[in-house]
Amino acid sequence: MPTTPDEKRTMFYLRQRDVQINLLVMTYMWATVSFTYYLISFQLKYLPGDVYNNSMASSGSELVAYILGGILYKKIGIRLAFSFSYLISVVGGAMILFWGTNNP
Repeated sequence: MPTTPDEKRTMFYLRQRDVQINLLVMTYMWATVSFTYYLISFQLKYLPGDVYNNSMASSGSELVAYILGGILYKKIGIRLAFSFSYLISVVGGAMILFWGTNNP
């Protein structure tokens, strides 16, 4: 079965080592971000406080994150923006692990 020019172009790029590495890294990043986003959404009802107030706070923080994400992407580039975002996530996760979610 003959291949079309589009298939030749696609396979040409998929055989390149740089494209394979970028595809693997982006797939990993997409999977981790999607997993954590949906996990937070599912666990929202278990956070202390009213579930509706928690949902509103989550929506507000998402709005701010969308705006700041676009600004960071334009100003410092995608690599530093992702690194900065992951750094914020790691620091926040470490704070929850070490200090917990209980307020004294």
